Amino acid sequence: MSSAANDTIEFRLTGYCYGPDIFPTPTVEIYINGENFRNKVNSIEHIFAVDEGHPEITGHATITPRELYDSLHDDYLRFDSVSIFGCGCGVIECWPLDVAVDVGAKTVSWYGFNMYHRTNWDYSDLGKYVFYKQQYFQEVDKLLLFEKQGQEIVENFQVGFDVQEHGWVKMHMSLEGKRCITNLSYLFSPFDDLLNMLKRLESDSSSEQVKIDEEGVYTNICVEESNDVLSVTVVQENADTTPNGHYSCETSRENFILAFKWAFQILEDEGFDPNFWDEHEPGYPYDEEDEVNPREVLESFWKDEWFQFLREP
Repeated sequence: MSSAANDTIEFRLTGYCYGPDIFPTPTVEIYINGENFRNKVNSIEHIFAVDEGHPEITGHATITPRELYDSLHDDYLRFDSVSIFGCGCGVIECWPLDVAVDVGAKTVSWYGFNMYHRTNWDYSDLGKYVFYKQQYFQEVDKLLLFEKQGQEIVENFQVGFDVQEHGWVKMHMSLEGKRCITNLSYLFSPFDDLLNMLKRLESDSSSEQVKIDEEGVYTNICVEESNDVLSVTVVQENADTTPNGHYSCETSRENFILAFKWAFQILEDEGFDPNFWDEHEPGYPYDEEDEVNPREVLESFWKDEWFQFLREP
């Protein structure tokens, strides 16, 4: 337990899919002393959830920048404790984690962590955190910038992956509110091409293109930079007489990459690995002469160093 202002807090903009949502909602992850605080809370709760015979009830969802800002900038003045995490359904009060906040002349303290649905769960191991007031409220003020950035992502460009059965994934994209869907299969997996596009864009490439073959429909994603703005065009070409689809938007380089990062992160959290992707059900017995189990010959897609952002800093 801290007795002086020697703790640091950091907020990071991330994405979270509430309930059946396809596109991630911009939310905020909390890091204290460089550690993902939600993970720390989850590890403490897991002990009590297992004792109750329901380990699946462990854990909380991140909340939006505005919701966290309201808790830490305004609500702490009126309530004994305020919510810093919520429920995966999107309603904070359904499954919150609350904390008491004390603001002094030079420091801000977090203590008394609690969850009113489980008053018998003991959060005392989380202890008390004491932050320098200036550093703390600098982070709180960033939440308003995150709110604006998140709104820009939602309005301009979003990505979401929806895992299907039998070796298919639907990639949803929203360009200025117009949605398009690309069907991805293990035969035409574009994940390496998408990853390489993002790597090059992060290295300041000004022009990228990915073409995805989805059995009779071709999806072309083109990105061009002009005056520090990315022009994104998605054209879906049909082999038959069905009219082609054309979608476009403008977005910042950072937000375009971030939208894909969130989608990839959720895909990994759901346990999907593009390098181990095939049409068979789990446990399928491979014929050693005619078939190859990708898990035996390939490394995980998520071992690429570029994905370090998904893990602890």
